[in-house]
Amino acid sequence: MADAVKKQGLFSRIETREDALKLVRDGSIAFLVLAGLQALIGVFIAPGMLLDAAILAVLALIIWKAQSRVGAVALLLLTGAEAVITVLNRIGAMSSGGSNVFLAIIMLILSIRLVEATFKLARPQPPARRTPAMSGSGGRSTAR
Repeated sequence: MADAVKKQGLFSRIETREDALKLVRDGSIAFLVLAGLQALIGVFIAPGMLLDAAILAVLALIIWKAQSRVGAVALLLLTGAEAVITVLNRIGAMSSGGSNVFLAIIMLILSIRLVEATFKLARPQPPARRTPAMSGSGGRSTAR
């Protein structure tokens, strides 16, 4: 019964190709929503966020449409830098950037998961196993 219950969401294991594709799709959509929110804030409050929003959106689209490992690693580097800047801003060492450490950590964890998913998608799939009845004899038995 415990095997039937599968963890879902951000921390679920990536066991199949479908799991990886779902994580890539859902994670990319999450980053696109975040980019949209940053763009809205950039238009009305802080124009400096527009470039960040554009980069997030482009990387999220690249990851979603091409399952790109390079795009996922670039997003990981970007969110890692944003997390460091956010922590530095929160402790008062910098004055630019956000101060929501919780959001920065979630973005970093999600980008790590996207790297994992894209690398698992790039792995070659094992060939499908053929059944003995389909093994080229045309369905006829060779035994006499």
